[in-house]
Amino acid sequence: MAGRSEAVQYEHTPGADITKIAKHHCNPHKLFLNLVRELRAVRVSMVVDVFSRCCTACKMDHNVSAKLYPAILANQIMQTINEKLEGEVFGRLEVVSDERFPDEQYIVLAWPAANQATTNHLKVVSPAESKFFYELIGKMFAEDNEQRGEVPIMDATLLGVENGEFKPAQSEEFLHKLVRDAVFTQHDERETYSLHPKAVLEFQTVLINQGYNIPTCPVCRKLIVLRRTSTTCTTCNTEIHNMCIHRMVEKSDRKVPCPGAPITGGRCKNKYDEAFAADLYFDDPIVLDLHTPEVVESDKRAATVEPGASSDVSMSD
Repeated sequence: MAGRSEAVQYEHTPGADITKIAKHHCNPHKLFLNLVRELRAVRVSMVVDVFSRCCTACKMDHNVSAKLYPAILANQIMQTINEKLEGEVFGRLEVVSDERFPDEQYIVLAWPAANQATTNHLKVVSPAESKFFYELIGKMFAEDNEQRGEVPIMDATLLGVENGEFKPAQSEEFLHKLVRDAVFTQHDERETYSLHPKAVLEFQTVLINQGYNIPTCPVCRKLIVLRRTSTTCTTCNTEIHNMCIHRMVEKSDRKVPCPGAPITGGRCKNKYDEAFAADLYFDDPIVLDLHTPEVVESDKRAATVEPGASSDVSMSD
């Protein structure tokens, strides 16, 4: 792995040839980090396949097999890389959940909480862009927004024009930049924007301190950004991530109690079961090869994960 002097080499290079990067670095961890920077995120569910191909591209002998637990390998890779990165300058690899899906997590390169008060690390650089960005956030989390966490694409474009700082084409280009930089997620089928999970992590302090009244899930203790992928308990009125209810039910062989608490105190008496979880709303599943370039694309065969499998990959330079 690289120290500070080498980490400067990890510039974002759209369309970069991963095999050329591999020949230059000759280190699968460096290649993996560059891949995260290039793609903005790598799916945890694909990390075994992706890292195996990184090792192969670097012509490194390895024992990365489909029997490894993706989460275990992801943690090992992140620990090795993060030990070499200087977080204040280059950020850290983190795992974030996408609340639109029942069990989808990404490895992202995020900046520490100390930098969350600014928008510089999100590549929002001019005063006009910064003002526009915060106006968009305010619109996403306005009290009268029934679709909390989202803003229609057309409304977002017009907002940039209405504030007098942008022409329509400039407003659209800025919004496209936010999507490219994994600040916003664009939902084509809904014609809306929402905050990317990476941006939610980086901006959570701002989102909490600005008084947007975004609820916190009692299960994962993370912000519930999207109203449409959450459930409000009919007994205690607590809002919970659909993904968290799904995971609780999936891990249990019986009904699971609601983790919320009534205003009057005590425990909520409501319970969730498989039938309830089956009706929870989620977006359509992500296609299998998302976030994997051609060189590290999955062979689309289901991997068999066996309990107790562990990594035998050297984590040294």
